[in-house]
Amino acid sequence: MGCSEFNLTNKLGLVSVVIPAFNARQTIREAVESVLAQTYSDLEVVVVDDCSTDGTLEILADLAERDGRLRLLRRSENGGPPATRNTGIRASSGALLAFIDADDLWHPEKIAMQVEKMAQCGPEVGVVYTWCTYMDEAGHIIPNRVFAGKHEGDVYAALLFGNFINNTWLVRRSCLEAIGGYSEHLAIGNEDLQIYLDLAERYEFVVVPEFLTAYRVLQTSKSHDVWRMKDGHEAVRDLARERHPSLPGWLFRWSASNQLWFLAFRCAQAGEWTDALKLGLLTIARDPEFVLRPVLWRALLRYVPRLLGRAPVMEPEPVETRPFLDGGPPPKLARAEEVTVDEQRRARRIAGLTVHRFKAKARPEAIHGERDAVGEPRSRAV
Repeated sequence: MGCSEFNLTNKLGLVSVVIPAFNARQTIREAVESVLAQTYSDLEVVVVDDCSTDGTLEILADLAERDGRLRLLRRSENGGPPATRNTGIRASSGALLAFIDADDLWHPEKIAMQVEKMAQCGPEVGVVYTWCTYMDEAGHIIPNRVFAGKHEGDVYAALLFGNFINNTWLVRRSCLEAIGGYSEHLAIGNEDLQIYLDLAERYEFVVVPEFLTAYRVLQTSKSHDVWRMKDGHEAVRDLARERHPSLPGWLFRWSASNQLWFLAFRCAQAGEWTDALKLGLLTIARDPEFVLRPVLWRALLRYVPRLLGRAPVMEPEPVETRPFLDGGPPPKLARAEEVTVDEQRRARRIAGLTVHRFKAKARPEAIHGERDAVGEPRSRAV
């Protein structure tokens, strides 16, 4: 990878932060404040409301008056997260872009550390991602729930195996323009994976190995739309297989089983045992070797007692006493390693796969042209 460790003598200028929002009044102010509090101050923050009915933008009005970096837009019709993010991209002007959901948080050093990393890298690097921890509704860290990938360079196969980015990325605008932005037909939970794969076909990824992002776990049903999410992930895999027929079948089986297991886990958390059982059986059917993975046995020990009525269906997530944003440095949290022979074998096989980057044309809805939302027919300024 074209990254150096020399001290920087320049910075890359304006970073545009896009925040899609739909009925996010309860959490969006804290999310926006965590962005405005970044130590890297050369920011524009574009919040795009997707036709909320709870006054999402009104709760930010005073922040927008006090800080000219914050812009508030409202779509004229509901389009879902991918279309809302594309609206924000078109409305922004930074050479670099970052994305945060309306209920998540950033550590103050996140963008500064990512920009520094990007400035050390050549144009072949398109994305800098970070590590991410889970937090509860109050913003306290949930132990042992982290996204902490170490994959760098050609990460296409690793991403197909399992999404380790989790919306922590900083990306060059030129790279987004080359791939045409988000695929708006993947509106149920798989649009993020698709755009990462689109970028990984052409560009290298690098990581800042710090927990700079926190993903909020809300105490609502965690299993709605799981079957649509399953179908969406299958569509992503089908497209990957079509584009890269040389990739081995076992990678697609492992990718399917990982997603099925993730959805089964969500259903089990919500106490929806029928769906959890169906998805768990589908996991093993797609990948019989999944029975060797410790994650399966840990889940059985945790959830079988609940199924038998010997434990609460919905027990609170264990939390650390410290909040994610406590005024200190990024948290130092445990990161799971590949501990079994099977997991180590899988990691080695995936690391040996590369993807030929082809010069595909941008899709018709590419995000070229005007970047001022005034000219965007489906949005209006507030």
